[in-house]
Amino acid sequence: MKKILLIFFLITYAGLNAQSISEINLKIGIPDTLCSQEIRIYKRYSITTSTEVFRLNKIDGKNWKAVLYHFRSDLPSFEKKEITPKNNFEYIWLQFYILNIDKLKSIKEIKYKLDKPLIVFDEKEGYLIKRTETAVTDGIGYYLLYKDHMRKNTITFDNYEAYLSKFPNVDELNSYNDIMSLIKLNFDIWK
Repeated sequence: MKKILLIFFLITYAGLNAQSISEINLKIGIPDTLCSQEIRIYKRYSITTSTEVFRLNKIDGKNWKAVLYHFRSDLPSFEKKEITPKNNFEYIWLQFYILNIDKLKSIKEIKYKLDKPLIVFDEKEGYLIKRTETAVTDGIGYYLLYKDHMRKNTITFDNYEAYLSKFPNVDELNSYNDIMSLIKLNFDIWK
């Protein structure tokens, strides 16, 4: 029964968030390809049609730009807000760089770290491994695109805070948290 409910929630989530990244980019007027130095984070709320896009990119030799887009797929218009960071853009960019975003894995690739295997005894079959997987089916999903010249990566991490509270020693979850904390603190968004 739990598996059926999980499949139902996943199908429902996919249906609600069926808008592709290219469609979102077209709607807000940004290209699908990243600049030579850029980070984009698409924040999707699973129970609404709302999406936010944070974009930080270097626009020329010395100038940077940070923009937060907010829109709903069921409305024709969107909001665009340029953001001034609390720290220097170059300093913030280097903080992203040292987080090794280009090597970070998506949450789907680390699911094996988010279960709790136990050895149990069954009278008929002897010792068995029983796995209890943790699944969060509602919340906020993030899709991150990163490029720093030749270093680039695309990762997804859904509900990282819920997983982090249960698995505080998983490096990738802490990295997701570091990325989001860097944005929250420097750009005063998504608090």
